[in-house]
Amino acid sequence: MSDKHFAYSGDPEARRPMHLVDEGFQEFKRTSAIAGFCHCLIHTGYLTINAMERHDCINKDCVFFEKFNDFPYWLNEQRKEQERLKNRKIKEKKKQRQERHQSALQEKTDKIFKAAETIAREYEYPIVITRVAPLKDERNNYKYIINYVSNYPGNDWYEYHTLAFILGYHYGGFYILRHTKKPNGEYATISDWENREGNTDVS
Repeated sequence: MSDKHFAYSGDPEARRPMHLVDEGFQEFKRTSAIAGFCHCLIHTGYLTINAMERHDCINKDCVFFEKFNDFPYWLNEQRKEQERLKNRKIKEKKKQRQERHQSALQEKTDKIFKAAETIAREYEYPIVITRVAPLKDERNNYKYIINYVSNYPGNDWYEYHTLAFILGYHYGGFYILRHTKKPNGEYATISDWENREGNTDVS
């Protein structure tokens, strides 16, 4: 450390005489405005924060620059960096929680889909389960929309309501049967679903 370095008193208004880079001698300069000292023979002297930024000492990794780590500017930068790291960790943990939650939700949704197919087959329901979609309500509880198609050209969910009861008994939660519609508002048939490849009218 340079013998020109002096300890920061802790008083942000403390002043003392010093020779500054770019400004020359100053009789009463606030010590809290100082970032370090420049040992370059061309402009030897104390560097204010503005002068340090103007000369780009940090980005240039200047060998002549001596950083006063115990001065307010650097202590504040250290606190900000710690805060950034803290916030980054919080975001990472939140993202990990969301990913775990989404993974668990997808796993449950896949199980429900397979179970719905099995129930429909065992009860010989003339339907095809097309998709299971989780739907979060205002209380953050999940309802599950069981999308299906049948050859009846109407809303025939009540014919298969036992399927929803069985799912609720085994998996908990609330289930809604929904006969899939085409964009024109008509109810999709099994034939529509089976011939959907390359056709965006049924989803």
